[in-house]
Amino acid sequence: MLVSLLVMGAQGYAQTLQDALQNAKQLFDAKAYARAYEAFYLLFEAHSDNARINYYLGLSAIALHKYEEAIAAMERVLIKEPTYTQARLQLGQLYYLTGVYDQAKQELTSVLEDTKLDAKSREAVEALLVRIDQKKRRHFWHLGASAGLLYDSNIHNDVGATVYLVLPEVLAGGITGSAPRADILDQESLSVAHRYTLTPNLAWQNSLMGFGQFYKATPTKNILYGLGTTGVAWQAGVWESALQLTYERVGMGGEELLSAGGLKVALGLRLFEGVRLGAQLLGQRKAYAPSYTYMDATVWDATGSLDAVWGNRAWHWGIVGNAALEEAPHSPIMDRKWATLKSTIDWQVLGALRFSPMASYRYTSYVQSMLDATFTLRPRKDYQLNAQATLEWSIGEALALSLTSAYVRNYSTHTAYDYSKWMTGVSARVAVGF
Repeated sequence: MLVSLLVMGAQGYAQTLQDALQNAKQLFDAKAYARAYEAFYLLFEAHSDNARINYYLGLSAIALHKYEEAIAAMERVLIKEPTYTQARLQLGQLYYLTGVYDQAKQELTSVLEDTKLDAKSREAVEALLVRIDQKKRRHFWHLGASAGLLYDSNIHNDVGATVYLVLPEVLAGGITGSAPRADILDQESLSVAHRYTLTPNLAWQNSLMGFGQFYKATPTKNILYGLGTTGVAWQAGVWESALQLTYERVGMGGEELLSAGGLKVALGLRLFEGVRLGAQLLGQRKAYAPSYTYMDATVWDATGSLDAVWGNRAWHWGIVGNAALEEAPHSPIMDRKWATLKSTIDWQVLGALRFSPMASYRYTSYVQSMLDATFTLRPRKDYQLNAQATLEWSIGEALALSLTSAYVRNYSTHTAYDYSKWMTGVSARVAVGF
């Protein structure tokens, strides 16, 4: 009788544990990670050596970005069950996320020794080992180049816009802009980026980029743009930050238009998988050519952003605050003198959506279609809308060919722009990293 009672009690206890595990796992499967973490932690306090409890406690901790707790949980799993490949895979990924690359490589290499590992997981582990080797390297270089041919239905999208009305305080009566004029242009770009790893979490980054647009029938519209940056970037867990010096120069129609030097401070936080908050402060000293209508200025831009990626969609939301201290007037169309210093404060809301409805893969090549929509909204009834459709064919990892069509609409009571245009073209892009 006593033996029967003990057996029944053990069976009831086991059933109670099984029910509690099932309830906690249902919370995890429903993506209620905070509640799942609490449930598994209560089970862990009573069954600290249970491999399944520790495994799901670790997964719940990962979802909540509690990486150190997740590492401890996965290590407990492997002490109990050294052949638990999925736990070892999670542990290797966790070591990678926290910058412990030697241990990450050791665990992931052990994962590849499991002959039962499925092909998709094996491919992912091999790719991660390549990234670990790259992270452990001191120097990393990236070179890129692109060239394309583009049709623009309306090149008059500046002071000579389709409808251009100068603000009354600038010049009474206004000016009617030029009629739309189409042109064909070729555009090229070159970029070089260098990263030097100082510590697992700190790197020195440098970049140079040059861009050119050359119109066939309107050389006065030709644009040359160059940008150089240098600075440090730091990343630890869900946090990342950067401090950069920037310098840019712009030329139009064979003449230098603008030179600007500045300092940029950026901070980022990964809230969830695929969701990131960002903040940035950029201070620049801008000097314009004497023939241009803008005034030299010291400009501060503060930006906040929210980026989210899920499935084949990507959202970007941002808000930009701008403060400018303008000086040294360069306005030949104005009869009166401006004040020596003029301060302006402005802001704008940015939004972007990318949708990739179709992607087909064959070996190392794939074809992907993308629909992009972006808008900019300012408080003075100003807005800009860009809608773009792109069909891209990637050949291996280095070469991509694109066919793009875009519509642009810009209206501004502040800068007196009012124009729209269609643009379509083809381009090729090459990128290599080493």
